[in-house]
Amino acid sequence: MNKKKKKTECPAKKPQHDEAYFRYQKKRAAINKRKMRGMWGLLAAMILVPFGPALFMLFMYKVIIPNCGTEDKAVLEHVVRYTGRFSRWGRQYFYTFTVNGKTYERNSNIDADNPNYQLGDTVDIMYLKICPYFSMCTEKK
Repeated sequence: MNKKKKKTECPAKKPQHDEAYFRYQKKRAAINKRKMRGMWGLLAAMILVPFGPALFMLFMYKVIIPNCGTEDKAVLEHVVRYTGRFSRWGRQYFYTFTVNGKTYERNSNIDADNPNYQLGDTVDIMYLKICPYFSMCTEKK
């Protein structure tokens, strides 16, 4: 009646994970990598879509035109009234210039109340030969 309990022997240790498990883990890692790539693309789009045009214009007017632009003269033609974003009503001169028979008109950012400038005065400008629409007044305001 007195039965002795048999000692249980340690079973042979078998590997915790088999080959199928590692294949599954490798597939999941690849999927996660693709998801991360998509997330970075989405983040880049969230930055470039709203700020892209502003960054392009900043790069164009601060880097490209001053370094690669062609100097010319333009005439102050007329005054335009506008509402400033954070200011009261203002008035500024617009200049016009002609390249290859086409006339271009841009805002000079010169205040119409400035006593140094009047309609008909010439101002120095810079523009791109390949796209004269991109021009800027180089006069001191």
